[in-house]
Amino acid sequence: MRRPVAAGLLLLLVLPSVLLAGCQNPTSDTSDDADGDAVPDAVETKPRKITVVLESGEVTLEVTSDPAKVDTDGDGASDFEELQYGTDPRSIDTDGDGLLDGKSQKPAPNSEAAKAFLAANIVHLPESSEFLGEKSLCRESGGLRPDRYDSDLPVKDGLSDGDEMRGWTVTLPGKTLTVRSSPCSPDSDGDRVKDSLEKEYGTDPGNADTDGDGVPDLTDPDPLGDLWLTVTVERITVKTEAIVPGGQDLVFNFAIGTGTETLEHRVPGKGTHTVGKSVSVDIPDESGASRETFPTTITMEAVARSAGTNRGFAISPDSPTNRVVVTWDLLEKAWETGSRSGSGSFTTEGSEAALVLRFETVRK
Repeated sequence: MRRPVAAGLLLLLVLPSVLLAGCQNPTSDTSDDADGDAVPDAVETKPRKITVVLESGEVTLEVTSDPAKVDTDGDGASDFEELQYGTDPRSIDTDGDGLLDGKSQKPAPNSEAAKAFLAANIVHLPESSEFLGEKSLCRESGGLRPDRYDSDLPVKDGLSDGDEMRGWTVTLPGKTLTVRSSPCSPDSDGDRVKDSLEKEYGTDPGNADTDGDGVPDLTDPDPLGDLWLTVTVERITVKTEAIVPGGQDLVFNFAIGTGTETLEHRVPGKGTHTVGKSVSVDIPDESGASRETFPTTITMEAVARSAGTNRGFAISPDSPTNRVVVTWDLLEKAWETGSRSGSGSFTTEGSEAALVLRFETVRK
């Protein structure tokens, strides 16, 4: 005769299977995460707000992702990572800086991804067929910020991350270079000139001495080559006939930098006379105090030659020696347009004559 199984023993036999059934690995349960990207479907489909810094400023966006795709937009950053970054899972370039939100990619030529990246102006390196992504750059500092147009630390340099990696051209005497700056630092070469200023000036942000003349860009009057200063005597007004009776040879002596130049012109007498003659000097590449203050002081003297003697014109109201001192800021004028050339006029007037000079800084 078979003995009945005790109720307590039956409970012990059934309980383990119930417990095991309820302790499955939660990561293997995809009932609420169709694509298995560790972001629940409910989170992917519910609109959430993100804050992004674009070129135009800070904006707030409302975003969602596709619960059926691990990487909704195919930018190399999974939807889970985009959730962490605070970026848009449906935009390959959330901050609009020209770099993918995720990692650099090499999609097949003419593929849909490649076409999409090109259409979005993602920085493309043709030599390697690579489209650059924010998380593959500046790895030593944790990658760039895909939610920020300009990621430089500790301060922004004013250039987008994409523009820094895209680069620009620098023209030197006899050659043209393609240069890039680092989106990891506002001063890529450590020369105390911000990368955005280097782009404006046309210097190399990766080389503290762009023209290789031994003078750092910061204090070089012309970091791209050979800068010259041209001084033109435009016109002179003679106030007293007695100064040049019957006409005299007028001599302009210019002391520019460490050199002296002389310009001569015949003045027929009293009145305003067009001169239109110039002298040019090569400005030596010497280190100055700073980029903002690299002045060249020009001492000018006008002398009338009469019967073998020289008589100075009183053309300066403040100088008993009839000398005029002009401080010409080379960098202010040479860099004002970004083309490293500039010009301006200077007028001085004394008791006997008035003089108009024109200055021009040019690269030769």
